[in-house]
Amino acid sequence: MKTIKRIIAENPNVPVIEQLYGQNLDNILQQITQSQAEKIYLISQKQLGLKRILKFFKSNQVEFKIIGKKYPDFRLIELNPQTVKLEITEQSVTLKVGETAKTLKTSNSIFSKNKIDPGSQKCMEYIDDKKLQIKGQVLEIGSGYGAISYYLLSKYQEIFLDTYEIDQVSVANCKDNLKEFQNKKIHLENFFKSKLSKKFDYLIANPPLH
Repeated sequence: MKTIKRIIAENPNVPVIEQLYGQNLDNILQQITQSQAEKIYLISQKQLGLKRILKFFKSNQVEFKIIGKKYPDFRLIELNPQTVKLEITEQSVTLKVGETAKTLKTSNSIFSKNKIDPGSQKCMEYIDDKKLQIKGQVLEIGSGYGAISYYLLSKYQEIFLDTYEIDQVSVANCKDNLKEFQNKKIHLENFFKSKLSKKFDYLIANPPLH
């Protein structure tokens, strides 16, 4: 069996989806269904739920085959996205900023889709408890659908917020949730591979350790 790196290099026009730590199955399926390509590659790993993905594919008549590997347990799956069926349903969470309650849009495929996750809640409570006076250039890594982003933009008017998120479904929700604010830029990009062109006064991150 060929290596994953070699197969991808030999087929540069085939879209590649890489399963991420903490990513649920619905999120992966939603990315697959959004593809218009005849075939796509999915990189998965045993410890990230490879068996569950293959079981779903088999039970739902998805056309797929394992074509590559990488030590120790990575596998490259080739599949036909047109055979993947997923019903996308809109969800929401309620975020309180002071006395104001804001409904934020999420979907069934993203993390903590029905409530603010504990990590984000703790982060916002810490900022409140310490009475931080945040201003200037602010960087948020792993913004998700924009819970902390909305909190910051609502509470601090003297900031410009750059958010980085690698999940395209979450970014789509984030853009919708933050559309009332002009002082922000939302990046669909891996921050650790980006080339920053400016310096920041504050950095905020709630890493996906779920």
